[in-house]
Amino acid sequence: MPTVDVDGLSAYYEVHGPSGHATANPVLVMGGWGTFTGEDFREVPRGVARGRTVVVFDWRGLGRSADSPARPATTREHARVAAAVVDASGLATHGPRLHVVGIVGMGACVAQWLAIDRPDLVRSLAVSGGWAAPDRVFTDQMHALRDVFLTDGFYAFQRLSALWCFDPELYVQYADRVLGPDGAWKHLNGRLETMRRLVEATVTHDTIARLGEIGVPAFVLHAGADLLTGPRLTGPIEAGIPGARSELWPELPHVVAGKEAKTRFSAIFDAFIGGVEAETR
Repeated sequence: MPTVDVDGLSAYYEVHGPSGHATANPVLVMGGWGTFTGEDFREVPRGVARGRTVVVFDWRGLGRSADSPARPATTREHARVAAAVVDASGLATHGPRLHVVGIVGMGACVAQWLAIDRPDLVRSLAVSGGWAAPDRVFTDQMHALRDVFLTDGFYAFQRLSALWCFDPELYVQYADRVLGPDGAWKHLNGRLETMRRLVEATVTHDTIARLGEIGVPAFVLHAGADLLTGPRLTGPIEAGIPGARSELWPELPHVVAGKEAKTRFSAIFDAFIGGVEAETR
């Protein structure tokens, strides 16, 4: 199990895909309140992973990464761990910088800080489902999810989250898969303190005044049917990053689910990353 020590706390990470000379296009992929490690690596968009070396890791307090109340519960702190993971992987040391992909939640925020604080590691930036700063609606939504988790338990939180995050027709069809111990956000089950700290990181994220420092090619996918992080929150990310490209997907909710949607989502990010690779060969 590869881990890196950050302030005496171990952070678990994995490196998947080609090695050696084929690491010319490495990618760091980060998601929301979950993980892409272990069996969940299958949730990494296939187009992003195909032919590339992919780095994934567990957030502090989630999966196999340790946390401590002595460390800040902020997206910038998570970005510092992400940088340590990339450094430990050796991919940026012995090869080019990494494409950084932050999708469907907090990963999109951590990706911003990584591009700001460690530009030496970042080749391009691609995000969806993120925000540059929360508004009152989003903050109250996050606090509601936290409060439901703390008072009524994980399964009540899971159900409320799914009702906000999934396409209604897909939810009706696949609710039994989405809900339950093996369903969405399963890694949070039983981790009350981790949930609280992730919410704190979520609602305190603010890069509005710093986005102009990002100098790499950037892409923002706007999800028009996202009840949590729709264009009202992803719009300022695009506006703040010089030269950022974007695409609006009007029917996309917060969580990308279903074969057709996953294929399209994957192709969108692969096209951006592939374009950057073609431009910078």
